[in-house]
Amino acid sequence: MVIVWKRRDRVVRAELEAGRDFAGRTFEGRRLVALDLRGRGFAGACFHRADLTEADLRDADLRGADLRGARLTGARLGGADLTNAVLDGATLIATELAGATFAGVSMRHAIFDQATTWPTGFHPPRPEGLGYWHGAR
Repeated sequence: MVIVWKRRDRVVRAELEAGRDFAGRTFEGRRLVALDLRGRGFAGACFHRADLTEADLRDADLRGADLRGARLTGARLGGADLTNAVLDGATLIATELAGATFAGVSMRHAIFDQATTWPTGFHPPRPEGLGYWHGAR
C-alpha cells in the first residue's frame, strides 16, 4: 500500500520528527500515522480529529491536550501524562494506555475494545465487543 501525504501533513510530520516541545500547538485534523513521538511535550496541544493511528506517544507530556475525536487505534501511550486530557469521541481500539497518568481525563463517547489496555486503577465498563463509554470525568 502506498500512502500519499498531503503537503501540510508532510511539513508537520518533519517538524514533529525534528523537535521536542510542542506545548499549546494545534495539529487539528492532521494525519500523524505511525510517528515516533516518544517523550515529546504536547501540554495543552490540540489534536482534535487528528489521525494518530499506531503513533508512539510513550512518555509524552499530553497534560490538558485536546484529543477529541482523535483516532488512536494501535497507538502506544504507556508512561504518557494525560492528566486533564480530553479524549471525548476518541477511537481507542487496541490502544496501549497501561502505565499512563490518567487523572481527570474526560472520555465521553470514546470508543474502545477488549484489546485496549488501561492504567492501573482505571476501570472502564466491560462491554462485549466494542465499548461506547458515556461516562463523565
